[in-house]
Amino acid sequence: MIKISHRGNLNGSIKSQENNPEQIIKVLEKGYDCEIDVWYVNGEVVLAHSLKEDVNHTVNKDFLKKKGLWCHAKNLEALGYLKNLKVNYFWHEDDQITITSKNWLWCHPSINNDTKIKDSIICLPEINKKKINLFSGFCSDYIE
Repeated sequence: MIKISHRGNLNGSIKSQENNPEQIIKVLEKGYDCEIDVWYVNGEVVLAHSLKEDVNHTVNKDFLKKKGLWCHAKNLEALGYLKNLKVNYFWHEDDQITITSKNWLWCHPSINNDTKIKDSIICLPEINKKKINLFSGFCSDYIE
């Protein structure tokens, strides 16, 4: 079972730590994978759920190549940038399922599913009380 920290959260959402490179490294060092929100703006890579947030974090391309990262492209510029880096990335809005660059099925919390889906990750299963055993892994604010 793959355990993916949602934006660096381990035991609930802590907005001040989300997408923070220091927190992400801690998560990776604990042996978990981590989903991060990636923007590409004016030639810079920015980690943030929304560019309107008070805290945005600028990182370099080497940071994005860290093993265990799942990069969620938040704008089309980020999508093209991540594609050229050949890292693990995906794009989605409200799709039930999207396919990542590494051929994983990234499933929206609202997916209507009662059977096992091979090579799949359920995102935020806590929202709709999804059975994580129907998926190959999960992305959650409550990874621990």
